[in-house]
Amino acid sequence: DRSQMLMAKNLAATIISLTLSIALLVISQLVFGDINAGVVLFAALTFIICAALLSVIGNSLSIRFPKRMKIGTRMNVSGVVGILLIPMILLLGIPPLAAVAAGFIAQRLWVEYATLAVLALLSIGLYLIVIRSQGETLQQRELQVLEAVTDPGND
Repeated sequence: DRSQMLMAKNLAATIISLTLSIALLVISQLVFGDINAGVVLFAALTFIICAALLSVIGNSLSIRFPKRMKIGTRMNVSGVVGILLIPMILLLGIPPLAAVAAGFIAQRLWVEYATLAVLALLSIGLYLIVIRSQGETLQQRELQVLEAVTDPGND
């Protein structure tokens, strides 16, 4: 089942990202001493949202616009993926911004965290709904994807 393969890839990428995020939080604590439970909760919920959304978006882009990776060289993001990178980054900023806005409007900090928690659950739900169809799409496009990533002339 290709959806299991996509989930394994997403899990590996998420573990790497989580490790880097934790390292940055530790460095921030060592340098600034400003990490508390609220900051960790905000970061964790935002991480869950971003990991789920990035997995959905990344799977779709890599299935529809496969590109050969050039290991050991500077990666140039070009074509459709390059054009969509900025809107994708802006999209990932909307959930935490919406949560902060909701907390500010309500003048209640718990509203901020509750909003983030709901958005995290919705993001996970979206991922779980979409992953099976992405696996089916990958299976249908498998030959085109393999051609694109193995053909050195497709760089």
